[in-house]
Amino acid sequence: MPVIKEFESREVDITCLESLIAEHRAKPAVKKKLESELWKIRAGDKAEKNASYLLKPCNPPIYNRS
Repeated sequence: MPVIKEFESREVDITCLESLIAEHRAKPAVKKKLESELWKIRAGDKAEKNASYLLKPCNPPIYNRS
């Protein structure tokens, strides 16, 4: 079965969020939102690495029942 979508890393987004979180001037509410977004991106990356995006056949195979 052919793969129709390959894994696309969000490492650039992760690095950016990590640097924003590391800034000492970030307000606690903003920091919490950034950490939440970072968690979601990491979880999505992990799930996408484990997922298979395969093209499934539309019609079941036809068998000769002779």
